[in-house]
Amino acid sequence: DKGYEPMPTWKDEYDFKVEKGKFRFLTGRYVMFTQSATTNNIMLRDLMATNHLWINDKKAKELKIKLGDMVEVKSSIGKVRVKAYPTNKIHPEVVWFAHGFNSQSYHMKNSCDKGANDNQIIEDRFEKIYGCATMHHTDVEIRKV
Repeated sequence: DKGYEPMPTWKDEYDFKVEKGKFRFLTGRYVMFTQSATTNNIMLRDLMATNHLWINDKKAKELKIKLGDMVEVKSSIGKVRVKAYPTNKIHPEVVWFAHGFNSQSYHMKNSCDKGANDNQIIEDRFEKIYGCATMHHTDVEIRKV
C-alpha cells in the first residue's frame, strides 16, 4: 500500500553506477578497533597508527598515485587528506578507508589530527523503509596532493 515491496526483490537499479572520474566511497573498521574511541588507545595504535585509502592498484597507476602518497578525497559535503594504499584487493570503482581516525576531540590526544575522518565526507542519506543511515552511497573524487 505504501509503494514498497513486502519482500526484498533485486532490481537492476540497485546496482551502483559511478560517474567517470569518481569512486564509490566505502568505510569500515580494522579488526583491532571497534568504535572511534579505540583509535585513541596507544597500545592499539602500535598495531595500526593511521588509516589509509585503499584504491585499486591499476586505477592508482592511472592517477600516478603510489603507496604512501597523500591524496585528497572529496565528496559533495567535504574533503579529507589521507595516505594512499594501492591494492588489487578492491574494485576499480571503489575506495575505502577505516572509520574512527582523526577524531575532532582534542581530548583524544592519540587520534586527534591523525589519519582521515570518514564523517567529514559521508553524505547524509537514509534508507526508505526503516530509516537507517546508508553510509555507502557517497561518491568521491580523488586527487594526489
